[in-house]
Amino acid sequence: MSKQEYSKFLEDRAKKNFEKQSKYFDFDSTLFAEFRPLIYQINNSLIVESHVPALTATNYLVERLLKIALIYNEVKIESVELERLNSLYDLPNKKYIKLNFDKSIEKCRNLGLINNSERNFLDTKIRPLIRNSYSHGDPTKITNTLPKKTKAYVGSFSEPGKIDEIDFEKHFIPTFQSQLFNEFAEQNSKTYFDFAYNLISNIEDRINYFHKK
Repeated sequence: MSKQEYSKFLEDRAKKNFEKQSKYFDFDSTLFAEFRPLIYQINNSLIVESHVPALTATNYLVERLLKIALIYNEVKIESVELERLNSLYDLPNKKYIKLNFDKSIEKCRNLGLINNSERNFLDTKIRPLIRNSYSHGDPTKITNTLPKKTKAYVGSFSEPGKIDEIDFEKHFIPTFQSQLFNEFAEQNSKTYFDFAYNLISNIEDRINYFHKK
């Protein structure tokens, strides 16, 4: 691909998708300001229709969000002297930063940082289907939605009139797994990113509310 072809590709994708995605560039979280560069990167991926990278990066965003939400909720959001930062964050960081995803989800729900609907979506949809598939390269949950056997038809140049029907199980064939990964990401990456984007705002509002009491 030449530079001119690449520029044309980016221009075409921007014309097609920028208006629909532009609102996500107006990310204004104060508490979770560290996510601004990541939000920008994921949104760019969606604009150019790089759905697998977008989905994978959104996984990282959500997992880190839950962990640092637990940390911020524990230390409370207040101004502190610079020399106190280490002592303030040391124990909460050790307590939460290595939590497994399912533990982070449950801890956030127990503390009221996420609601039941958000917890259920994360635990029953994201954790088995998306996180395991795209962060760990385990296609099992996605490929389980496929029929176990698929019919195909083969012929031969030596016998052009003869067509044989065969059955094969494509759910464990890497080429077909990759195709399914791409299709699943294309169908779900925007929805997942929108959920994560709004989850940031929801969690920030709850932490602010808890610490204003």
